[in-house]
Amino acid sequence: MIDNQVAFPAEGCPTTHILKPEPLYYPGLVQNEYFCLQLARSIGLPAVHAMIRKAQDTIYLLIERYDRAIENNHIRRIHQEDFCQALGIVSINKYQNEGGPGFDACFDLLNRTTYPAQDRNVLAEIAVFNYLIGNMDAHGKNFSLLHANNTVLKLASFYDLVSTRVYADLTTKMAMKIGSQYQADSVLQSHWQNLCEKCSYRWPALQEIMHRQCVVILPAAQQIAEQIQQAGWQHAIVADIIKVIEKNVQRVLRMLTP
Repeated sequence: MIDNQVAFPAEGCPTTHILKPEPLYYPGLVQNEYFCLQLARSIGLPAVHAMIRKAQDTIYLLIERYDRAIENNHIRRIHQEDFCQALGIVSINKYQNEGGPGFDACFDLLNRTTYPAQDRNVLAEIAVFNYLIGNMDAHGKNFSLLHANNTVLKLASFYDLVSTRVYADLTTKMAMKIGSQYQADSVLQSHWQNLCEKCSYRWPALQEIMHRQCVVILPAAQQIAEQIQQAGWQHAIVADIIKVIEKNVQRVLRMLTP
């Protein structure tokens, strides 16, 4: 970005942003991803910075890369690797039922980071968040490790946060199963408890995360929806996402009620 204008890198210069135009077959996807990213950030999750922009008649999402550093007007790459790369799994097998990583492998991988307890807690947070927003496509390539400053290995900021449940033609099957269950609408408390057992994560800690998110996510969602409308980027998809969240919040709260 130069003077708030998009510029194309030349002579091998690293990019600083990712530009994602509105796809033809999934209307509202720009607002969908922007809404979900803003929602994650609003409830305390480390998600990438993004903004909605328009070029002539094309709306697009402009995402700031987390794997770049700018020092004295010099752009430097920061090494990162997604979970499939870190685990030696080819990208075409990113879904768990196709040989990709499940939550147990992801939690185990984070035992190797500089601050494993912190990263494992954040991964638990995003697992709950993706469930609440209806993101069925949270596979192994959508989580990454960042080699910051060549000394710190940490869980990278989250990206590709999208409510896929609002598109009727997309699968209701989760990319990573919760316990033994792939179908989001069939997940029970026992499946979350089983996930904790497999990942060596404390069930009371996950319960606390689930309850907190259920309390804060809907008010935050309404606030962000209003901000999108005020900015002139309103789309019906936002209301559809909030309906998905409402349904999933009610389901989780029923699980947590003795």
